[in-house]
Amino acid sequence: MKRDILFIPILTISLILMIFNAARAENNGVFKNGITQATMRTAIDSSGGYLARQIRDDGSFIYHANIITAIPLKPYYNWVRHAVAIVVLEDYYQLTRKQKLVPLLRKSIERMRVDSIGSVEGVPNATAVWDDAQSNAVEGDRFAILGGAGLGLLALCKFTEIEPNAVPVSELESLGNFILAMQKPSGDLFPTWIPEKGGRTDEWASPYNAG
Repeated sequence: MKRDILFIPILTISLILMIFNAARAENNGVFKNGITQATMRTAIDSSGGYLARQIRDDGSFIYHANIITAIPLKPYYNWVRHAVAIVVLEDYYQLTRKQKLVPLLRKSIERMRVDSIGSVEGVPNATAVWDDAQSNAVEGDRFAILGGAGLGLLALCKFTEIEPNAVPVSELESLGNFILAMQKPSGDLFPTWIPEKGGRTDEWASPYNAG
């Protein structure tokens, strides 16, 4: 059995919903559907613990499990999903205050800062979360989506709540500058930056764009 590459966002979305619902418990810790807060907390811990265990020593996440070795897999890594996984683990930390999560978050954030976040040619003092273009059937070597910058910025900001001064303010501002540069005069935003297309473009847009 091969687990699809989407398992991380599916898992993280489930964790977000459980954390959200846990804050809405009523009637002495019993939800309207009869599920107790203790049961919900167990589910949150199971999901959060599993996600934390997917962090490699180098700070990246494991994206496939139970792989059929006869099926070749192309080298691929999705930095937008990396960023959203960090955001959810930060929420999990805020809920549980489990200190063992802090070094895991730190090395995952550092991996993203070093290997994905980079400058944007033609936009002063701006950086983006860059992804591999060929793995996503996009022209060129790399591209950046608006949501990647949003999630990357959120991940870095939330970590400064855990470790103040862990990320320079200038790095946060540079991601924000990219988001501002993607805005159209109408107020809408370009979803994608593809260098080979001249930068900002409406190509590769998604109605459910992450971030």
